[in-house]
Amino acid sequence: MTILTGETLARLNAGVAIPRYDRRQVTTGIVHIGVGGFHRSHEATDVEPYDLMKLRLLNASHQALCYPGYLAGYLLVHEVTTDPLFARFLLDYMTAEAIPTLKPVPGIDLHQTLADLDQYA
Repeated sequence: MTILTGETLARLNAGVAIPRYDRRQVTTGIVHIGVGGFHRSHEATDVEPYDLMKLRLLNASHQALCYPGYLAGYLLVHEVTTDPLFARFLLDYMTAEAIPTLKPVPGIDLHQTLADLDQYA
């Protein structure tokens, strides 16, 4: 296996496309690739608020729903969220327990996001 470096890129077969930008100028960031070929990207100098938001809202919510949902007869998380009792529990958890532990997330209004979700609960 060849490890890609500036030196090994120069030795690749002529048929292999090599980036033309100056790779030394590239900085760390986040790229989101969506379905249907729609792409968007943004750079973040501090990914911690996004990471914590994902862990405490998405991952923890799945955990909070999985076990009681299974005991209530549901097999999949998305099925549990269709139950109004569990949907309310989830939104209450996010509002009262998760959001207060998060730093502000640039570009995201967490309370508005939950209000938008609440219309489907």
